[in-house]
Amino acid sequence: MHCFFNCQYAKNVWDLIPLSKAVHLAAGMIFPEVVVKFRRVICLPPSGISLNILPWINLDNDQVTCKTDAAWHKEKLVAELGWVFSGPRLESPIKGSMCEASIGSPLVAEASAVRSAMCMAINLEFSSLEVLSDNLTLIRAISGITQAKEIIGIVKDIRSISTEFASISFAHISRSLNVEADNLAKESLRFSYLLY
Repeated sequence: MHCFFNCQYAKNVWDLIPLSKAVHLAAGMIFPEVVVKFRRVICLPPSGISLNILPWINLDNDQVTCKTDAAWHKEKLVAELGWVFSGPRLESPIKGSMCEASIGSPLVAEASAVRSAMCMAINLEFSSLEVLSDNLTLIRAISGITQAKEIIGIVKDIRSISTEFASISFAHISRSLNVEADNLAKESLRFSYLLY
């Protein structure tokens, strides 16, 4: 907290940012409380930043990487969603998966995997997250480059959940770099196939 808000260098940086109102931090506040306070602060023009200012200022070295993937069963309209968290603050990768029914396409499954992984990241109290997916259409939709009709609602959820993090980014990775999440989703789908 001291390095980001209280040391003289940090105070000088914050004094240069055109905020609509000053943010007063009480002694003893923890980082998640600070994130909540900054979520409500508006950065004034001409900065070009219309959302939470904190991700643009925060130099968090505790960033967690989240690789996501999904496996979809066309006939049963069921998908298994998988994610793998890794990063310097984690002793070992944290893996998770879940099954969702009534999934209409592989793209909806991939978007649901990102949304579910982000919710898990919030439960694990990660403040800085890098979300990686091998689905370029999804990453472009989340980034606002393109629109995909079938996932508009899920993308809206993802953007809303994004405000819970001090820092978040989304990027495309090749399938060859996403093998662990891919295998997790496929193995889980094979197991859940026995249940459905």
